[in-house]
Order: sequence, then structure tokens, then C-alpha cells
Amino acid sequence: TLWVCSWLGLEKITNHTNQFHKGELPALHTVQYNMLSGIQPHSSRPGMLWVGIHGSGIALMEGSTGIIEKSWYRVSPVRGQDIYYGNRWIQSLYRDKKGTIWGGSYDGFVRIQQDRLTFITLLGEKNKTLYGEYSLLDSTGWLWMTCWKGLVGYHTATGQKKVYEVEPLFKQKNEFPV
Repeated sequence: TLWVCSWLGLEKITNHTNQFHKGELPALHTVQYNMLSGIQPHSSRPGMLWVGIHGSGIALMEGSTGIIEKSWYRVSPVRGQDIYYGNRWIQSLYRDKKGTIWGGSYDGFVRIQQDRLTFITLLGEKNKTLYGEYSLLDSTGWLWMTCWKGLVGYHTATGQKKVYEVEPLFKQKNEFPV
């Protein structure tokens, strides 16, 4: 059986029947953007899940009911402002060997440790946002993310950062996904 994050919830694919079964989470109907981008179990609260919601941040959710207990990085309540824009676009969630949860977003990485979220901003040349897209955690502790302007890395144990920017493919457009 394979579980895949999708719009409004999860898709379950069974290898015996080759069928898809959709499981919507009602709480996702209440957020502006509602694509589930990652799930990790809470380390000390059985039944609770950390969920990444692409465009609506990170939430702590009750697994059996789908009720969101708390969320982070949602749209600012001040009309016309979105001060957390880059932090809301969570692409994925990973757990390292020490149990810390990591996620990638437009502005960098987020670390979830003992119910505390820390955002690690990774900027490119001239302090410009790199717009992270796809990320992975390798076996040596490096968290890597492709960006519109290159590749960034963050070592989860040492805090070392690496930014590899590339030249644009088209002169009229200065950003593109790698």
C-alpha cells in the first residue's frame, strides 16, 4: 500500500487491486490552499500529526479526526499583507535520525523540535528569495532543495549552508525551476 499526499487529503493506492482511495481531511476545506505536502507523526503525542499544507503552512492535527489543533504561517490577518508568504509554501516534511522534523519552503527550511518551529531563511545573491521547490534529506544530514535560481543545502547538525545559484536560461526571465 502506498499513501500519497494530495489536494484535501491523502490517496491510498493498493497493490492488490490497483485502485485509488481518496481520504479527504475536512479541516483542509477551511484553509485557503489545501494541498497536503507532508505528514510526520508527533514524537511525544500519540495520534497527533505534523502536516505540511502547501500554501497554508504547517499544522498540528489530530490523526483520527483530522481536526487542526494549531497552525503556523497562515496568511496574516492584516488585510493586504502577507508577511509569511515564503514560509507558507511548505513543500515536504522529513524526520532526521535524531527525531527532528524538517520541511522545505519558498524561503528556506523549517525545523520542528519539541513543538517549537524555527525558520531558517536561505537567500541568494543580493539577498533575494530563491523560491525552494523540491527537497530531500540525505543520509549524511544534508537537507537539499532545488530552487528557481539553483540549489541550496543546509546541514541539519552543523547549520552549515550552501547556495549554488545558476544563470537564467532566458534573458527576459530571471527565475526558473531547476
